[in-house]
Amino acid sequence: MELDAIRQPQRFEFFLQACEADSRGRTGLEQCPLPDAEILKQALVSVMQVDAGKIAKTLTHPDQIKQAVFDARLAALTQSHVNN
Repeated sequence: MELDAIRQPQRFEFFLQACEADSRGRTGLEQCPLPDAEILKQALVSVMQVDAGKIAKTLTHPDQIKQAVFDARLAALTQSHVNN
């Protein structure tokens, strides 16, 4: 499933809510902590801080732009993980 969380963060939030409802709806897991949702939210915040438009202005070929944006988002995510 592709959530397109960067362009549609509300869809991502709905997905996380559905995952929580599914987990909490299982017998014995009603009060179980769910840290994964917060980790994923933090990851989305990290990658959304990358200015894809700024990167695109420095390159001309679409494949270069796509790769550079991917690399920048990965670096932001990695840096965020290291700092937490």
